[in-house]
Amino acid sequence: MSEGLNERSSYEGLLEHNLQHLGKFRYAEPADNGVRNRGYDLVFYDLDEHGVTSVTTNGLRFQAIDALLPEELICTLSIGEEGFAHHLVGLVASRIIQRRKGLEFGEILVTETPLIDDTQISGVLAATSPFFGTDFDFFCGSGEHPVLQTITLLPITSREAKFVVENSPDELWDAWKASAANILTINRPSTI
Repeated sequence: MSEGLNERSSYEGLLEHNLQHLGKFRYAEPADNGVRNRGYDLVFYDLDEHGVTSVTTNGLRFQAIDALLPEELICTLSIGEEGFAHHLVGLVASRIIQRRKGLEFGEILVTETPLIDDTQISGVLAATSPFFGTDFDFFCGSGEHPVLQTITLLPITSREAKFVVENSPDELWDAWKASAANILTINRPSTI
């Protein structure tokens, strides 16, 4: 369990770390919406020069979940698709809290039906960030060793999820590269 590493002082500098990689802070949706407290904020960032928006959790790391390191989630999509990123991050974070188990890189979460209406997106692939690099994925705070990992949620179709199960996440990456798939939009066709 990663609880022992969850001291709040370990995360000093996390906002600056996120701003350096994710661009300007837009706003935060608080954990407590007046009806219930979901246990984490959802924070929105825009990187205008690249035309992307990111939604991250803030506070998932303080939940009692089994993980190698305390973790937060992020989904980065094209500007204008932040509502979809918000939906995916919130859905996955809630599932993590319910099952009390974090995600591992390469893991997929998939449903039988699309998660987003009028799209083929029916799951996510937990990955290192293809956009911001490993400097972003692991936060060391003021020390030398990581105290937090940020898991990137990449929207995938059911056929892509099946392909990952039968092959590997690396082979899906190869297929995305070969087809020049725009993985920054939920309105893309399946690559497989």
